[in-house]
Amino acid sequence: MIMKKNISLRNIINELIDIYKTKGESFVDADSGWCIYSSSNEVTLDDECYISEYPEYDDDDNEIVEKYIIEHNMLLFCTDEVIQDVVCSSLYQKENASCEEIFKALLYYQEYDNFMVL
Repeated sequence: MIMKKNISLRNIINELIDIYKTKGESFVDADSGWCIYSSSNEVTLDDECYISEYPEYDDDDNEIVEKYIIEHNMLLFCTDEVIQDVVCSSLYQKENASCEEIFKALLYYQEYDNFMVL
């Protein structure tokens, strides 16, 4: 995933779907070390999100995030691991799962810490 980029959640999911379908699950998981940030507490598929590296921590265990995230009052929406796992699980269950179905599965996972059955 390209870092420090504004992109819709729909485009992120579609990119992961494409990687899964063309290269396989191992290539989806190979792209790691990034998080999705959002300015909204209730993210929709078409909201603009921001992709950045995992935050670092100072000696007092305070999270250090980049200036752009702070300036735009962004919050962590999800990590690469979560969205990758949800996309792979969804497509494993239903080969033609839509972006909307995967988004619902992602929200379900974030609420229940469990994969949704499609």
